[in-house]
Amino acid sequence: MSKRRRSGRRSNKPAQGKGVAIPERGFFDGRIVGLLAPVLTGMLLAISFAPIDVFFVAYIALVPWMLVLCRKRQRKPVLWAFASGAVYWLVSVYWLSWVTPAGYAAAALYLASYWVITACVIRGVGKRGWPAWIVVPVIWVSLEFIRAYVISGFPWFYLALTQYRQLWLIQLADTTGEYGISVFVAMVNGLVVDLIRWRWMAKGGFCLPSRR
Repeated sequence: MSKRRRSGRRSNKPAQGKGVAIPERGFFDGRIVGLLAPVLTGMLLAISFAPIDVFFVAYIALVPWMLVLCRKRQRKPVLWAFASGAVYWLVSVYWLSWVTPAGYAAAALYLASYWVITACVIRGVGKRGWPAWIVVPVIWVSLEFIRAYVISGFPWFYLALTQYRQLWLIQLADTTGEYGISVFVAMVNGLVVDLIRWRWMAKGGFCLPSRR
């Protein structure tokens, strides 16, 4: 009887020669979430601008994309970044379709490429252990600045413009310019990402593997 009981017990130790057990997939590792999160970010960011003007959404709009972008099992950051950017710009510059449908599509796809660059840089820097509240605003706003000047520039739809009705905040522009407000909005997004990862996903730096 004692032998049966002993044989029926499960050992918590990993079998030798088989390595460490792989942790279960987390919520943000799911394929459906991986597809929907970039689209959600694109839509949330688009409605935070005029004419819809849901300004407070801008403070969390980047969060779904960032969580999927830096999840442990993510292998398609470029694809998801491009999807987010394409959705966002197709909605944001819809008025171009009235003038030139081909130009509208080309402009949206070109502008979406900045999201790809942003994603690649964020993943690279984030894996070094820097928190999102530092990584996201620095890289995002740097790309906003570059976008304003490259190929004749496209100086519209900065994160700062989502807050144009918030008088208490736009006072900051007198000192830092509009980029300072963009930094603030992006920083809040980064803080939310850090909080979620710390509480539910990981207790390490931004884009570091989750510890379960």
